[in-house]
Amino acid sequence: MKDVPVIETLPNNAGQESSPRGLAMKSENAETKYPSSASECFARSVAVFLLLLVFQATVFAQPVCPPLDGRNWNNDYRDPSQTGHLRVVERFHFNDNVRTLRGSARGSAGTLRGDLDYVLNHFPNHHPALDALVRLALRERNPEPLGMVHIDCRFQQARRVVPNDGMVPMLQAQYYMQSGRQREVVALLELATGLSPHDANVHYNAGLLYFRLNAFEKAREHGRRAYEMGFPLPGLRSMLARAGYPLND
Repeated sequence: MKDVPVIETLPNNAGQESSPRGLAMKSENAETKYPSSASECFARSVAVFLLLLVFQATVFAQPVCPPLDGRNWNNDYRDPSQTGHLRVVERFHFNDNVRTLRGSARGSAGTLRGDLDYVLNHFPNHHPALDALVRLALRERNPEPLGMVHIDCRFQQARRVVPNDGMVPMLQAQYYMQSGRQREVVALLELATGLSPHDANVHYNAGLLYFRLNAFEKAREHGRRAYEMGFPLPGLRSMLARAGYPLND
């Protein structure tokens, strides 16, 4: 039987690997660039609005989600001004036990569900926590794992709070790809790469998912962009070469 390529992972920090089949996360060598001028910011804002309209029209029925609002909630995971808050949240609610889905960061005093909910309430676009939630939902074969709110509600909340973060639809695309909703994946990939055109992580993972959809030219296009930006993992390059779509053509 033909091997199915999986999403690769980078170390979360020195000497620690995240669980298999997670999203390839940001490397220090993979540069992320942001708009530098007012005109570029305006153009990006218009592009984001149009992409969201296309996405809402393309992706199928979504669950009715409860409001997720509370004190100190709904912060941007990428915001440097939230570093102190983020460190406190992660210290008590997002350690290796949670990241690898073994249990709570607080041992018997807490629960895996409680820790993931806490992190995602405070930082709805927390990439590693969303990645952990994706893996949990796939492991449990349930979009409401451990009785949590529907996973699509978490993606909706993240987009509502931080609509310009391309890693959110990328993680959603990964979940849909592995849960039998492949018809919705391409719209999410287009949204992700449109929102984060200078993010090597987004292009690399888009390339992996396009490869699994047998869209090899699109996989090569995004692979080239990722490697031009310095993405270090060789997996996509090797996969494309074996499939007859080498990046140096």
